[in-house]
Amino acid sequence: MAISYRSLCGLGVDFLIDLQEALVLSAPIAFDLASHWIPPFQLEGIILSNANLGPKFPEWIYSQQSLVYLEVPNSSISSINGDIFWRFVANITQLNLSRNTISADLTNITLNSELIFMDHNNFTGGLPHISANVIYLDLSHNSFFGPISPLFCHKLGRVNSLDYMDISFNLLTGGIPDCWEYWKGLSFLFMGSNVLTGEVPPSMASFIDLIILDLSNNSLSGNFSLDLSNIKNLEFINLKENNFSGTVPTKMPHGMEVMLLGSNQFEGNIPPQLCNLSSLVQLDLFQNKLSGPIPPCISDIPSLGGAQTTIHYPFQINLYTKGQRLEFRAYGLLRTLDLSWNNLSGEIPPQVFSLVQLHTLNLSRNHFTGKISREIGSMKNLESLDLSSNKLNGEIPVSISSLSFLSFLNLSYNDFSGQIPLGTQLQTFDASSFAGNPRLCGAPLPINCTEDSGNVDVSTQHGGSNDDAFETKSLYLGMGVGFAVGFWGLCGSLFLNRTWRHVYFRFLNYVADQLHVFVAVKFNSFSGTTGSSN
Repeated sequence: MAISYRSLCGLGVDFLIDLQEALVLSAPIAFDLASHWIPPFQLEGIILSNANLGPKFPEWIYSQQSLVYLEVPNSSISSINGDIFWRFVANITQLNLSRNTISADLTNITLNSELIFMDHNNFTGGLPHISANVIYLDLSHNSFFGPISPLFCHKLGRVNSLDYMDISFNLLTGGIPDCWEYWKGLSFLFMGSNVLTGEVPPSMASFIDLIILDLSNNSLSGNFSLDLSNIKNLEFINLKENNFSGTVPTKMPHGMEVMLLGSNQFEGNIPPQLCNLSSLVQLDLFQNKLSGPIPPCISDIPSLGGAQTTIHYPFQINLYTKGQRLEFRAYGLLRTLDLSWNNLSGEIPPQVFSLVQLHTLNLSRNHFTGKISREIGSMKNLESLDLSSNKLNGEIPVSISSLSFLSFLNLSYNDFSGQIPLGTQLQTFDASSFAGNPRLCGAPLPINCTEDSGNVDVSTQHGGSNDDAFETKSLYLGMGVGFAVGFWGLCGSLFLNRTWRHVYFRFLNYVADQLHVFVAVKFNSFSGTTGSSN
């Protein structure tokens, strides 16, 4: 029986009495059941997601001895009866307790279910042991602490079945143990956002079917010299926010799609071997100590250029794009190249601007020189472009105005000159996108350009606009032309025609006489009035 109502409360015995095989509810439901109630049925499955079952785990569920799957995610459960609960769930195939607030110490617990979802709770203590039956284990976003070796170096007695392991976002400490030969069958391994230290052990290169490896946001160090090229299924590696040093790792399988190596201490040049990774769609080398030029062979990566790749497993990652750190659940559709915050130098190769599939390009805070290639206009899919804080010069190419999907642009603090190209996109960005370029002018900057040279028009720095300046020039020009026409129209006629000249001067004498008489009469009249008043 399955129900999914938006709001349902007071669900009681009468509703549950006819259940036979499974109870499936996904709604904000509150059960109104007596604590000692024993149901008159035996279910194979219970799915009560988004229900209000807590704060204690419902006692009536313990009576269900035939359960194959039990799912109570996001159901306001905060406490369980430890001894009874773990014995009860030992024979359940699928257990889902995720997104509750359950507090319990699992140090001495052994988990046996094939599929286990216990993420986003308050579980504490050391990591639990697992049996060889476990295929999927998600313990992320809890408060587990201590070393991870008791879990990974514990021999199971037979070949384990574990395919998916997520222990990220906990408080786990110590080094990564060198016991991975017991877990060769893992496909997904997430250990990010803990406090793990030390170097990566050699046995981590012994995986056979690994697809995703996430060690990000720890305190791992040393050279990452593992040869992962034989792990043919490996598509995603995340080493961000550690203290790895040495050169950028290059021993990767050709099918690698996502390499996130930012916020480490990698140094040296960008190795040209990365150009051989034909499936690469995301390369993040942000905030390292890399130097030298960008290898021109970067255009040889077809998945960043013209080729389309197939959709892969969803990767939940944090990327710095569009001026902020954003969380993405990527399916292989987002193409990014982030080389920012390094010591890279030289000109930006034109080949970079031929990566037409890129959505995000960030080369900011380096020492790049030269001009932006006009080939940038071919990057029709580009949504975020950051070239700020370099030493780029010359004019901004007009072709950049054709990037219709561009929603973030930062060209600030370079040495660009001339007028900002006119287009439907560029004038919509804030002036800060172009700040720190003293020889740059035009909207959206408050500095206007002259008509011919693009130099700053000083007269408009005091609040005038281009339209006002044009109207002022037109007024002065019209006055000059009018004066010239009037003056030479009159004086030329008098100079060439004697009769007109005589008539004109007689007219002037007549006007002068009339003015003299008018002034004299008015003066005498004024004098007489003043004398009589005295």
